[in-house]
Amino acid sequence: MKKVFCIFLSSLFMIGFLTVGSATADAPKVLAMSTKPMGGMIYYLAAGAASIWTKYAGVQVRVEPMPTINQWGPLMEAGQLDLAWENTVTGGGAYRASEFFKVGNKKLTYYRMLAAGSETLMGWWTRPDSGIKTFQDFVGKRIVVNTPPGAPDTAAIAKYMVDEYLQLGGKYKRLEIGSPAECTRALIEGRIDAYQFVAGPHIDELRRSVGVVGIPVPKDAAEWEAKRVPGQYPTVVPKGMYGLEEDLPCIAWRGAIYASERLDTDLVYKLMDTLYSHLDELHAVHPRAKQYVLANATKSATVPFHDGAIKFYKDKGVWTPELDKIQEKNLADGK
Repeated sequence: MKKVFCIFLSSLFMIGFLTVGSATADAPKVLAMSTKPMGGMIYYLAAGAASIWTKYAGVQVRVEPMPTINQWGPLMEAGQLDLAWENTVTGGGAYRASEFFKVGNKKLTYYRMLAAGSETLMGWWTRPDSGIKTFQDFVGKRIVVNTPPGAPDTAAIAKYMVDEYLQLGGKYKRLEIGSPAECTRALIEGRIDAYQFVAGPHIDELRRSVGVVGIPVPKDAAEWEAKRVPGQYPTVVPKGMYGLEEDLPCIAWRGAIYASERLDTDLVYKLMDTLYSHLDELHAVHPRAKQYVLANATKSATVPFHDGAIKFYKDKGVWTPELDKIQEKNLADGK
């Protein structure tokens, strides 16, 4: 395991010295790809893909950490960025210039989807003695709905599902606390009553300290939220994950790889074929990388697929008439 990790770090080191390039009509030799800041899961996924493409696809890929689509979106529109690793909710929201996801004063429509993969399971968490078992118990309680502050994904859930659909707006005390770790500490110390955040190791910390209760998202509320925010959908945090004793209904979305619409069709096809021919290497960089498989690749499409990706999926036999309809709708939404 140490040997594999060292090889992976060596690959990242080499990628860091590549020269930045941007896409043209001809297949470029150097590509620039945006990802999240160093240290997080998305960074490792993007760096792993960059390493695979650099080794096997005849291109060189440089990974450029950028916090949000507010940075990489305009750069891709300007032709200074070729690829980006984002999530389908943010990608679709900026593409449509939706309320919480709008970048600047217009739609960002110069990028296309390549593939979806890793799933984000967004849950609500409290402690056993809080008196909260359902969302209706939020009344009069201290709730952190947006974690971290400013995150558009959770802000949308708070407004559309909690405040509007469940009609709880103004009935609970809405607090903002910094990082997810600070929310966990605040709940342990009794300074808040519940918070919203991705299912993760913080659940184990709560269980060890004061106990933890997951608040189930009603299916009708999750379905209504999904209609308001393309890319979000109802699912469950499965039993056994982080010690949960039963499935916990929640809202989810997927991570995705995007490319400039200007990127050459044949080059994109080659990138797709190369990545899915070397999934064993991608899966080695992070446990959640294993969700990047062909069966998940066309799920949660909130922007149009790149022509090169469509050609790849047709050759693999996974492109369907339903995807044709989704493609047509997404193209129309960008006009």
